[in-house]
Amino acid sequence: MFDEPATSEHWILSASGNELSYEHVLAEAGERPHDQVIRSAKRARTEHRADYFSDLLFALTHKRYAASDAERTWQSIVAHRDHMSVQLGRNPGVAVAALDYLSNVEGCFKRPTLIDELKLARLVESATRDDLTGLYDRATLRIALERACESDAQPVSVIMIDLDDFKRINDTRGHLAGDRVLARAAEILRQSLRDTDVPTRYGGEEFCVVLPSRGLQEAAAVAERLRARFEQELAGQGVTASFGVAARAESGLGPMALLRAADDALYASKRAGKNRVTVSDGLS
Repeated sequence: MFDEPATSEHWILSASGNELSYEHVLAEAGERPHDQVIRSAKRARTEHRADYFSDLLFALTHKRYAASDAERTWQSIVAHRDHMSVQLGRNPGVAVAALDYLSNVEGCFKRPTLIDELKLARLVESATRDDLTGLYDRATLRIALERACESDAQPVSVIMIDLDDFKRINDTRGHLAGDRVLARAAEILRQSLRDTDVPTRYGGEEFCVVLPSRGLQEAAAVAERLRARFEQELAGQGVTASFGVAARAESGLGPMALLRAADDALYASKRAGKNRVTVSDGLS
C-alpha cells in the first residue's frame, strides 16, 4: 500500500472501486489466470463499458481517471511492467509497475511511502463517514453525485431530507436525545435503500441520498416510502420529515444544480406544512 502524504491521493491496492477489485486488476494484467477471475473480468468489461479502465485504475490507485485517458494510462502501465520485466529478469507485478510509472515517469505521485493496508483502508473509510450517524459525509456526497452524473445515458435522482421540528427535541430534551433521533433516522435510511444508493448526512438534521439509475417517479416513490416510515417510527419522538426530490434525466441539470433543485423542493415541502414529499419541476 502506498500513501501520498503531500497530497490527497492514496493507493489502496486491494480495496474495491465502483465494484471492481484488485483481483480484476490482476486478471486484466494477465497475472490471475484462474478461469473464474477471468470470467468475472470479462463481465466487468461488459457492465462498465466506457468506464471500465477508469474503474480499473481506481481499484488499483484510488485515483479517478477520465474515461478518455484511462485506457491509454492502463496500457502504458502494462507496457512499463513488461519493460521492467526484461530489465529485472522477473515480473515485478502490475502494482509495482504502476507505482514506478505514475511516480517516476508521469510524476503523478510524489514521495510515496509504504503503510499498512488494513490501517489505510480503515482510515479512508472513517474519513468519509459522519461520526454520529455512520452515513457518508458531505464531501463524499459531492464525489458520489459527480460520479453518478458522468454518464448521460443513465438517470440520476437526489432526495433531500430534513427532520421537522428537530430543534424542539434539542431544546426540550437535550442534545443526547437529539443525537439518538439522528442515529435512528440514519438507520432507517440504511435499511430502506439499495446498496448502490448513497445516503449521506448533509448537515445538522438534514440528509441527502444519491440514487444512481433511478428516474424521478421511482425516486419520488422511494421518498414517500421513507416519509411514511419516518412518520411511523419517529412521530413518537415528536419528529416527522420533509422531502425534496429532483432528477437529472427530466431536468437536464448538472450535479450541483440538481442538488439545489432537490433542496428547493425540500423547502417547498416545509412551506406547505411539512411531513410531505415535493418533486422538483426542474426549473430551479
